[in-house]
Amino acid sequence: LHTFANIFADSEDADTTTEDGRLLFYVTKGGTDIVEYLRLSGSNGVVFNEGSEDIDFRIESNDEANMLFVDGGNNRVGIGTNAPDKDLHIRAATSPTLRIQENSQDGYLDLVGLQDSQAQILAKNTSTNEATMLDIDVDADGSGSQSVRFFRNSGTTGSSYVYFLKGDATNTTMALLKSTTGQMSFGTNTIDTNAMITVEGAISLDEISAPS
Repeated sequence: LHTFANIFADSEDADTTTEDGRLLFYVTKGGTDIVEYLRLSGSNGVVFNEGSEDIDFRIESNDEANMLFVDGGNNRVGIGTNAPDKDLHIRAATSPTLRIQENSQDGYLDLVGLQDSQAQILAKNTSTNEATMLDIDVDADGSGSQSVRFFRNSGTTGSSYVYFLKGDATNTTMALLKSTTGQMSFGTNTIDTNAMITVEGAISLDEISAPS
C-alpha cells in the first residue's frame, strides 16, 4: 500500500508577529513514498527538490517542450533540450544564441552557434557612427604570466588559419596566419609555400633611431 501523493502544511515558527507558513508536496517515486518535490516556505521562498533527489525539472513554452530543463541526475541545465551534455547546453532549430546586454544600452554581445562549420562572437553597437571594440583580455595576479592563445584542435589533420578580414561586404583578406606552419601573408589569402611571409603590395620601411 502506497501513499502516492501528499500535501503537508504547517507553521515554520510560532512567533506572534513574524509567523511563516510552509506547504510541502510529496509523491511516490520509484517505489519510495513521501519524496518531496516542491515546498513553498514563508522564510525560504519556493524550493524544488529540497531533498536533492534525482528529479528533473522542465518548463514548456508554446512551441518548445524543453524551454528550460534541469537534469537532476547529472547536475546540468538545458535550454531547448532535455539531454544537456554540458553544465549549460542551449539548442534551437536555427542559430542558437546567448545574448549579454547592459540595462542602459541597446548594444549587445552575442555568442552564436551556427551550423557545424561556423560559429560567431558578435559585439553589436546600435549607436550610429560610434566606435566599437571587442576586447579579449587576461589579468594575472602578481607576477603571473599573461597570454592570449588561439588553438586548433590537436585531433584534426587539416590546416589551421587565422584570418583578418576587411570590414566591408567584400570580406577581403588583409592578413592571414597559417598556425600549423607559422607562415603569414599580407594583402592576400595566398601563402607562398616556400616563404614564411608573403606580401602582395608595396612595403614601406622607415629608419628609426637606435635605442638609447
